[in-house]
Amino acid sequence: SRTQTGVAIIAILLGTGLVLLWDATHQDFPVEGVEWPTYAAGSGEWLVTVKENEDGTVQVISWNSEIRESETISTIIIGEQGWTSTPRVSASEKGVALFDTHKLEFWSYSKSDQSFYLDWWTEEMNANSNPIIDVLLAENANQEAVIAVVYSDDFVYRDATGQITEYPSPQGTYSVVASSGALIVSANSIANGPVLDIVSLATQLSLRIDIANTTDEVVDEHLEEVFEEQVDYANSQIVELAIDGNHIVAVVDVGPVNRTVLVNILTGEQSVLSDPIWQSSSPSVAHGRVAFLQIPGWDPSLDPEEVATARDVYLHDIEANTTLAITHDEDVDQLDPQVLLEDVAWVEVDSDGTSALKVYSGETFQPYSSVILQAAILMLIPLLFLWAYQAASE
Repeated sequence: SRTQTGVAIIAILLGTGLVLLWDATHQDFPVEGVEWPTYAAGSGEWLVTVKENEDGTVQVISWNSEIRESETISTIIIGEQGWTSTPRVSASEKGVALFDTHKLEFWSYSKSDQSFYLDWWTEEMNANSNPIIDVLLAENANQEAVIAVVYSDDFVYRDATGQITEYPSPQGTYSVVASSGALIVSANSIANGPVLDIVSLATQLSLRIDIANTTDEVVDEHLEEVFEEQVDYANSQIVELAIDGNHIVAVVDVGPVNRTVLVNILTGEQSVLSDPIWQSSSPSVAHGRVAFLQIPGWDPSLDPEEVATARDVYLHDIEANTTLAITHDEDVDQLDPQVLLEDVAWVEVDSDGTSALKVYSGETFQPYSSVILQAAILMLIPLLFLWAYQAASE
């Protein structure tokens, strides 16, 4: 009957609408197979997470954003095979480096089978030797992998086979460093404030960029009143760095708060991405986008129990010059945002301390929604003709 046909049409429309509404309001999802992650680093199409298990082992897990699958790269037992602590991870499209203060492993990435393979490892047997501060993955003029092992006052470069080789190093001490392609950047301070020292492993490029003074009298007076601490640009310091292509993102400690600043290497143009009165941190830049953390509504004048401390993930589109908050939850904290080829990933920690790896696709509708929409249209066409025929026959 026409009534039954009408009910079927309404059911299809309602069901399809609910699916599309769910997709439009749920653009992030948890990664299956990665429980309790404590750290994340990514590049290109894949993400690497570190998971500390209750049995004392540490799993290093990779997740491919294109095929939406994960695999365990390595399982580490702290206290064995030279590992003295949970390893940190550095990532590039060439592979990943796992390291602690005295051991380093380099795993190359094979695009053909989308897997990682251990190429070489090195271990410092002398416990009194200088500890490894960081490991950077760069490239030389031939686009071959170069692994820069960073100590407090020295860079040691190794090639893709693990052999020590020579390349120029940036100036100063190396407490905050980053790399992308052939470029390596180091944060330093001079009398007028913080600077970025940049060198290239492929050319003779050596460049210094001063971080601009971001003075805003109204904002600064408000911060000084609330924090009872002076906004001091001359003595400000860069505390975090990220670099990709022609852009560097620096987190600058100006006293009361940390601000996230975007720097164009070619033009020297600089802009503050974060709200100047909100605490920000953990930048990641790739493929024309910047992800960073920020505490929205940061107000330390409140009682300690009322001060918001949960960080949200913000995504900035460099070309469009727009910034979007992609998480909104004052009871859930976010860690280690990573910009991937198409997605953005981060570690989410709820109020109970339970962590999960979350991914923001940026797509309003997922592929399955298109399939459902097409199926709904195919079913609606004959049903509408049937309903019209039944209405004309009555």
